[in-house]
Amino acid sequence: PEREQPPRSGPDYGWNDAVVYGSDDHGKTWTESPDRLKWELKTEFLTRYGAVEPVLVELKGGKIWMLVRDRGGRLIESFSEDGMRWSPLRGTSFISSDSPAELLRLRDGRLVLLVNACQNWSDPRSYAAGGREVLQAAVSRDEGKTWSGFREVLHETNLVGGGDRGTAYASAAETADGKVIFVSGQGHGKHAIAMFDPDWLEEKRFVDALEQGPVFWTQYGDERLQVVTTSLGEHAVSIPMKSSGLCGASLNFPMTATGRLQMRVFVPEGVKSVTLSLNDHFTRVDDSRAAQNAVYSWTDTSTGGWTNLTLVWEKATTGGHLSLLRDGKPVATVPCQRKPDFGVNYLNIEFNGKKDSGALLVSRLSMEAGQ
Repeated sequence: PEREQPPRSGPDYGWNDAVVYGSDDHGKTWTESPDRLKWELKTEFLTRYGAVEPVLVELKGGKIWMLVRDRGGRLIESFSEDGMRWSPLRGTSFISSDSPAELLRLRDGRLVLLVNACQNWSDPRSYAAGGREVLQAAVSRDEGKTWSGFREVLHETNLVGGGDRGTAYASAAETADGKVIFVSGQGHGKHAIAMFDPDWLEEKRFVDALEQGPVFWTQYGDERLQVVTTSLGEHAVSIPMKSSGLCGASLNFPMTATGRLQMRVFVPEGVKSVTLSLNDHFTRVDDSRAAQNAVYSWTDTSTGGWTNLTLVWEKATTGGHLSLLRDGKPVATVPCQRKPDFGVNYLNIEFNGKKDSGALLVSRLSMEAGQ
């Protein structure tokens, strides 16, 4: 069938299968695997790419791991013992929009994963089945059994026109001094070359000193975040209000199933309520259903002035609860809305502005992962 046209009957495997070729003579001759990797498309969507854009890495012991792009919100995978016979495709725990991944083996044995863990719940049929606004990196010391980090290494959140856009299609290499350098991005003027230290992905504590600006915060559409100095002489990120629509921003921190996040927040009188969410993937500020699809979500209606907020979550992967404290006193216990596979790595702040002036301020933000 054509690219956008599903078959009239039977299962729909999309427009593509994944096929592997192997060479034992340094590329002089090639042998095609007898296994064609197909993936059934069980939901309707604008595109039907199927099993497409795989990446490979050899695991210790010789097994080969393949990660494949899919439009269903998760990457899919296959394994091979010899590179020629491949297991049927199956789902993974890696959240991803309709975008390919990148895998890199470091010289010290660690694995690095680059992935677009983005979702758009108010418009699941949007571009790339959730968007490509940010690219995250994770690292594994045990051949992919457990992962650390899921930190943003590239974001492109300005509103743009049609066509391919965002941070997808990363290609990475290791530098001589052990850093990871990659090229990624789509659209005119959007390509980027960036570099990070893989040790940064294993950090368990995060402090947003704001010395280099709001670099760990992301918006979508406004891009008016700035750092201001409070009356106490502290740096604070300023999130502007709008007269209509959703306002807010997202902060990325190290992924953890158990942790504590502290911050000082100023809420203008013109804001009726503020929603705080902890999540395991990026969502746009204008996603009206992001909070209800987050791991934890809580709306505070007692706004106005400065307050010290502490968020403590325990064993999110098994459904543990979130505790909220204001100025050291408990104010709410929030149940887990869904069990994440790795933990949470995003703080999302949402509010509705009633006037065009004023801003919500956040300072003294720190986060520490638990055991």
